[in-house]
Amino acid sequence: MAIPNHVFLERYIPESPESYLLEIESPLVDVKLSQLESAQREVIEEKRRVAEQSGDNWHDGAFNATDNAAKVISDQASTLFRARNGNLVELPNAGAETVSLGSVVRIRQHGSEYQMGIVGLALLFHPADDLEFCSVNSPMAQALIRHKAGDTIVARIGGREQKLEILAVDQTQMEGIIRHQLAGPI
Repeated sequence: MAIPNHVFLERYIPESPESYLLEIESPLVDVKLSQLESAQREVIEEKRRVAEQSGDNWHDGAFNATDNAAKVISDQASTLFRARNGNLVELPNAGAETVSLGSVVRIRQHGSEYQMGIVGLALLFHPADDLEFCSVNSPMAQALIRHKAGDTIVARIGGREQKLEILAVDQTQMEGIIRHQLAGPI
């Protein structure tokens, strides 16, 4: 059962290892895990082909590449399993003004404006020209959560202090974005 978004805001502690996922994102996790399972089978088959061609030479560049691909898949699957076992959160109420998990935020940073969607796991989403995604536990999301349109904050992101001006907060876009992701290829 998902917790209401306002309860999430009360409980959320930046830099906590606790995992949060929008309830509506949950089906995307299962789809992504299925894709990773298929990718893992392909890596295993490629590893078998490389071993046959190179005579089990562990130092062969192609064999190392398959090891790296397997590690990436394993790391992503681990992240997905943690998220799936984390806290499910409802989307924010349409009239809520505070940035939260599920918000789409218009930001001005270094003179440029862009939109940022705060989600449980950004790796579930395709990048879009007009919208970036950040995971709820990322430094960017941690800086934005609990703030409102009109707030200017200074946050340490990417090892540097960044000035972020929150221009608008939209609580209605995320549901459509996620439903679109579920309808199309992930």
